Amino acid sequence: MKNEEIKKAKEQLDKISQDKKERRLAELREKAIDVTKDVLKEALAKAHNARMKILDVMIDAIITIANMINTRSGVAIDNRLLT
Repeated sequence: MKNEEIKKAKEQLDKISQDKKERRLAELREKAIDVTKDVLKEALAKAHNARMKILDVMIDAIITIANMINTRSGVAIDNRLLT
């Protein structure tokens, strides 16, 4: 092989190696994005569940307070009607 052919072959090898590295980096980026999406979905679901629990507690507290107020008048709120 001549020096020119060796140089060309080396350039092609470098380009192939670089393309392979770039493909691998793209794969890793996509995987990181997918993992991030999964983590965010899980966090949103947990936050939603926490909000629902807080709302349940607040509703129970409101019903309890309303019942305390209304026991004087003989009226009671049944929380089973609200669920």
